[in-house]
Amino acid sequence: MLLAVVDRRDGRNQAAAELFAGLERQYPRNVLFAVETGEAWEAAGNHDAARAAFHNIVTRADRNAPGYAHAPRAQVWYDLGQIAVIYSDWAEALTDFQNAERAPGAPDKYRAAAEKAAADARQHLSGN
Repeated sequence: MLLAVVDRRDGRNQAAAELFAGLERQYPRNVLFAVETGEAWEAAGNHDAARAAFHNIVTRADRNAPGYAHAPRAQVWYDLGQIAVIYSDWAEALTDFQNAERAPGAPDKYRAAAEKAAADARQHLSGN
């Protein structure tokens, strides 16, 4: 784990993502490794891998997988919305940001950021 953290700090995000993914496989109940895997993939510019990692977290949380009861759903949905924005998929972004706003126990910072991002997505969808 320390090597992955150092890799992230040094900007070697792909290497960090691979290490975190290995830790996630080894410790499937540790949601932190799953989140870090997605974020490292996103930072590495591999948005498809990040999207898959984040969707996996939401799916596992929805299925009440062991260790995922306190998954940071608002953060994960917000990150998914940001990826959708990269692809200019405004409908998906809007849905993701709305899910972040409604996530149980969403921290205020994610709720506020998601609300603003959802408004931006609505503007893009309406053509304004």
